[in-house]
Amino acid sequence: METDEETLSAGKRFKYFAKFHWRGFLIFLFPIIFLPLLFIQPANEMRCAYVVALMATFWICELIPLGVTSMIPIALFPLLGILDTETTVNAYFPNAILLFFGSLVVALAIEYSNLHKRIAYIVLQIVGAKLYRLHFSMLFITMFVSMWISNSAATAMMCPVIKGTLEEMSSNPAKKVHQDLYSIGTGSPSATPGAYCIYSPAASHSPRVRINLISLLTLANRYQR
Repeated sequence: METDEETLSAGKRFKYFAKFHWRGFLIFLFPIIFLPLLFIQPANEMRCAYVVALMATFWICELIPLGVTSMIPIALFPLLGILDTETTVNAYFPNAILLFFGSLVVALAIEYSNLHKRIAYIVLQIVGAKLYRLHFSMLFITMFVSMWISNSAATAMMCPVIKGTLEEMSSNPAKKVHQDLYSIGTGSPSATPGAYCIYSPAASHSPRVRINLISLLTLANRYQR
């Protein structure tokens, strides 16, 4: 018994092949179609027209990813003698763009490795939680970094650090301190492993007085830090 594959004619096989692999077929077809442009004078201008036509067809039909299509001149311009490699690449990646791209990579690496949180901890330990001190320290660090790289790159590098500092400041350590002091006030075990409190408040103390005392001690503890 003949299978379906054996009963298909050559035309139907080509039709199915073109249906699923038409992009690969056109990738090889379009360069051949525009090939006569390479032999028309003036040579340099027509070679450039060949690259432009090739990119336009690839871009419209989306034969390959658009990012790869945009990189075609990097390979074809030096190969066809239109421009040298250095001039072609500089049109894509000048020094300013490379510097900015490198700074973004460094910023992502800092955020990925959680280095920005470590820097935020150190900054908070050194300058404290005073807003004007934090503001001055961030300004000073950004000013020092911007002396060696561009302002945009310095901003990109400092964003994770400032983000980590804000996240650390937004955390509420007073909640844990409040719970620890409440444990001390009620005579239950404290937060320190193996330590038990020996003080229990007098029965005459109202809950409101106890809460005010705990709030005052918590506030004093935060300012001592």
